[in-house]
Amino acid sequence: AGLALIGDDEPYQQLPAHRVSEVFDTTGAGDTFIAVATLALAAGCRGRTAAALANIAAALVVRRLGNAVVTPAELAEAIAAVDE
Repeated sequence: AGLALIGDDEPYQQLPAHRVSEVFDTTGAGDTFIAVATLALAAGCRGRTAAALANIAAALVVRRLGNAVVTPAELAEAIAAVDE
């Protein structure tokens, strides 16, 4: 259904799952979420932005069978599609 987020400078909020209708295999989705969120936070993103990016990356992974990897280009394309 998505995720819940709360932090020192973030109020409690829920972010819905990204493109839920296209889930085939959840293998690696959590690892992908953690990796992308960590990189975004390390780059200086706020919690909500990091969570949103990680949510999109995990959504890309679950559309594939088996353990999958999301490339920076794939993530950028998915982010651009959200903004359209």
